[in-house]
Amino acid sequence: MRLTAARILRTSAAFSLILAMAACDDAESAGTPTAGSPATQAPSAAPATQAPSASAAAVDDARRPGWEDATDPERRLQGCLVGTFVLDRDAWTAGITTLLKKDLSSVKVEDSGKVTFELNADRTYTLTADDSRTISTGSSPGGDMRWVLGFDGTESGTWTAKSGQLVLKTGAGGRLAADNEISMDGQQLPTNALPVSGTPWSQTLTTKCDADGFVAVPADEPSAVKIVLTRLG
Repeated sequence: MRLTAARILRTSAAFSLILAMAACDDAESAGTPTAGSPATQAPSAAPATQAPSASAAAVDDARRPGWEDATDPERRLQGCLVGTFVLDRDAWTAGITTLLKKDLSSVKVEDSGKVTFELNADRTYTLTADDSRTISTGSSPGGDMRWVLGFDGTESGTWTAKSGQLVLKTGAGGRLAADNEISMDGQQLPTNALPVSGTPWSQTLTTKCDADGFVAVPADEPSAVKIVLTRLG
């Protein structure tokens, strides 16, 4: 069980940034064609495809983020990270489930709330957790485990990005507090028996970013659950 607890606490340290949005097209139903209508006539030759006009191409170029054309990896990463992102809770739940199944059986993970992460061009950031809560349960030879990880509030500070890593520095308000409890058979494990740092946020994250969002893991714990964030703007 100590192995499981250690993994869990390292995972909670990875929860520092902490949906996915889907869109569907409405199908259009066509009317029933009548005799002699264009739909019943012999098909005519398809019109030739026209090349996009210079003005349309210019509009597309204007909409394309400048960082996408950057050849310098540092500028590209820094530009890509500017925006507003939301935690992909489905990906987080799947990651937690996979982690716990390494040591537990009958694993169940319930996840709710919202975590929004805003990285500004002036190198400031705001992390907002709105009643974010992950409740995990599972069984082991040593007993039944219950792990509750919750965040609620706001954290702010400054950020830098270099060599594929996002580095966070919190402001005067400090790091966002976490409710982080693990119990076995209803008995809460004492904090001093677990490798708890007291601050569940990672300061340096290895990061991969693209137009859809970015994925991050603690630089000092590359096997931790990946934090997947979807770009909102």
